[in-house]
Amino acid sequence: MKKRFTYSKKDKARPHKDEDRSTPEDEDVSRADLYGDSLPKRSREVQLWSTNQSKSPFLRLPEEVRTRIYGYALGGQTITIGYETYRRMETVGEPPKIVPSFRYACAVYSERNINPFGNQLPFVKVVYKYTPLNNICRQLYYETAKLPFTLNTIAFSTHNVMFNFFYREQRLSREQRDAITSITLQKELPTPNFLVYMRNLQKVILVEDSGKNQKGTYKVNRVKGKTPKLLNTRHVWGG
Repeated sequence: MKKRFTYSKKDKARPHKDEDRSTPEDEDVSRADLYGDSLPKRSREVQLWSTNQSKSPFLRLPEEVRTRIYGYALGGQTITIGYETYRRMETVGEPPKIVPSFRYACAVYSERNINPFGNQLPFVKVVYKYTPLNNICRQLYYETAKLPFTLNTIAFSTHNVMFNFFYREQRLSREQRDAITSITLQKELPTPNFLVYMRNLQKVILVEDSGKNQKGTYKVNRVKGKTPKLLNTRHVWGG
């Protein structure tokens, strides 16, 4: 059975304390998870930070070998980001409880060219966690911080979740944001102003018909001095 995200009526995300997120040079965002949240200072990942930076056998491998490993470890998937307001918790011997969550959550599918909002074929695996490598040490941050967004298909449960994630809360650094060239949405297309903000976005995949918007792959047409426009190529995947 497919797991569904739960949202508030307007998919409102929590205000972020630092809405003008700094670049890695200004702030140590390298110790952050996929959503831009800082890891606890006493977490195991942070404790291993200095040790990995200076003693890791992996970092002694040739760069081209590390690049291939990154591709296998981090890529070839569809990452769907949603916003969870409440979660159902079940404990053996106790009645189920609905507890508040109010955080971003993701579903990671094992294939890239799929509709993450529909029923999946048996060979498509799904997990509800994505672990980047950028919180292991500083060198791995600089080598891998953009890879989750270049090696995978990035999807958002709703347009509002996407807007809050990128613009209102600025969960990603500019370098990570600029690495995104394709976004998959279920029903609603992004606005022209959002296309200006996502300056390297090349296509938007809409997987369902909705009102005046037909499903398909929309290419972002950019002309210098003009507002970007979306052109529907009518191909749901690829294009």
